[in-house]
Amino acid sequence: DEAGEYSTELFTRHLKRYGTTRSQFEADIRNELILTRLRDVAMQATTVDEDDIRERWFAEMTSFELDMITVRSLSFYDDVKPTEAEIETYIAENRPEVRAWYDEHFESRFHKPTRAKVRMILLAAGEDNSEDPITSERMAAIRAELDAGADFAMMARKYSEDLSAESGGLLGEVRYDQLDSGLGNAIFGGPDSPLTEPGLRAPTRTARGLHLMMVEEVLPEETTEEKDARAEIAQILMQEQQSPVLAEAFAAKLHTAWTQTGEPPLELLAMQELRLEHVGSVTLANPSVGSFGPLDDLRELLEDAQSGQVLGAVIDVPGAWLVIKVASRSEPDAARLETELPTLAPQIEAMRRMEFLNTWIEDLVAQAKVEEFHNF
Repeated sequence: DEAGEYSTELFTRHLKRYGTTRSQFEADIRNELILTRLRDVAMQATTVDEDDIRERWFAEMTSFELDMITVRSLSFYDDVKPTEAEIETYIAENRPEVRAWYDEHFESRFHKPTRAKVRMILLAAGEDNSEDPITSERMAAIRAELDAGADFAMMARKYSEDLSAESGGLLGEVRYDQLDSGLGNAIFGGPDSPLTEPGLRAPTRTARGLHLMMVEEVLPEETTEEKDARAEIAQILMQEQQSPVLAEAFAAKLHTAWTQTGEPPLELLAMQELRLEHVGSVTLANPSVGSFGPLDDLRELLEDAQSGQVLGAVIDVPGAWLVIKVASRSEPDAARLETELPTLAPQIEAMRRMEFLNTWIEDLVAQAKVEEFHNF
């Protein structure tokens, strides 16, 4: 209170303001204290000995320069060229999958709502967005010139205050759902009186200002039925399923050729328009290459790999396969470790504790039973 004394009344009022009760607040505090204690116990239980420190230090300090070829499934889509008979067989054997793909991609691929090709002249609104009579008079004068035969694109370049002015007010194809409702109604009309013919529309005011729209063409709604899309969908699905098989086989072919000759198989790369990449500063502690990583398989292969060696296996990553050669391997200075050992111990121990804590929390969340609570 004002005297600096504890007040049960003020405390209760404060809890109500935040939508809780004293018992709930105290339970939350107890749970937080228990969680903090468990966290402390878990972290204190994590220790590192000298062998751990050496292993971690060598992993962080052993670095590699790599030459890498990335073989992506997408590179082999065009190599999947099923015949009409194969497509028909696939459709017959996979009708549910074809239908599901159609439903999933209906709006983006197989349905085009009514659209219009539009140009616009905009006279921007004032600061208060009021119906400025001067703006209305300017628009009326522009409209009069257009009615007299002036070219809309030329008038837009001359008068419009929208970025589209440079292109003669061209907005391209637009749909009703992309527009302010006022503009949508001006271009397409309403449900009871749709506008399906091109032409100049009435000036329309929005938050941006006063718009004059020229509809050059109204494109009717188009829908591709599932039966008419089956062959296209079947080919897409066959490409998605078969291109990884082709990519994996090609990666194995590259690996064999590179291993045998020690030189990158440039002719094979050219066949699929693939390229050789150089990746630097890869360590055993952080075996990441490009957007892939860290990769446990890469770490295992690098542990015993030497400079000039093609790694013993192709590495499988999402959507691709990696063929890698060690361009160079840099070993750490063991004498430096002995000098830095006293300062490394607390640093590595702190890192291990945080790793343990994060894993512990992830496990708790994964095992937690979450129940939905409704307070009616």
